[in-house]
Amino acid sequence: MTIPLLHTSPTSVASPAALPTELPTALPTVFPLVARVLGCLLPIPCPGCARPPDPRRPASGLCSTCRRVLSGQVARRGLLPGQESVPLWWALAYRDAPARLILSFKNHDRVDLCRALADPLARAIRAAQPRESALPPPILVPVPGRAAGFRRRGYHPVVSLLRAAGQRPRHLLSWAREPGDQLGLSIAERAHNLRHAMRARPVPARLGSPSLTHDANLASVWVVDDVCTTGATLREAIRALSAQGVVAAGALVLARAPRRGASNPSRN
Repeated sequence: MTIPLLHTSPTSVASPAALPTELPTALPTVFPLVARVLGCLLPIPCPGCARPPDPRRPASGLCSTCRRVLSGQVARRGLLPGQESVPLWWALAYRDAPARLILSFKNHDRVDLCRALADPLARAIRAAQPRESALPPPILVPVPGRAAGFRRRGYHPVVSLLRAAGQRPRHLLSWAREPGDQLGLSIAERAHNLRHAMRARPVPARLGSPSLTHDANLASVWVVDDVCTTGATLREAIRALSAQGVVAAGALVLARAPRRGASNPSRN
């Protein structure tokens, strides 16, 4: 599936070292008034549909229709492709306007979309937790960002989304080797490309190994990514955690791509 992009801003050039990792969450927090004024004076079309931004919230970068699309979808539960014993929760269908918004945030400098996209992810996180549960907050482990992606953007999208959703990401995963580009690969090729590509750090003593298992009295661990396509990235992350004795309760993503169709511009 090919998602047509609506280009709305030029690519900026900046050194990754000069940009904070959480750039998307910092902008709307530190400069809300400035962002609102600039949004009124220099409105940028909504990247989801190219309509003018909502005049009531110009700093959000979204039109009223795309805002309703993001807020109106209910988090859904399924099974992780290729590992059907693992639950998968997602907030959005990766197509049409949501797909264009996610790609604009990740690849086209639309850091102003971070908070709007973090809200659906927060819904999925809440939906995955048992209601009226006395368990501690879940331990959310983001899929590690690629070095090339950080150099290009200056931030890690998944980490930024989690922080904007009011969550604390736990950095237990890293890359053991740099895998090849996933674009254009088949399901089997993606799985082979990511085989043993990640490693998990030793579990911090303050967390304790038992707290990272399925013990019903302790916190659960969830792997988090932005988009699930074939599930290869999430499966590799779960494998790496398991190698350190960490049993993941499931996977959480902002959006899930349709199971069938043409190739999708996602790395997963």
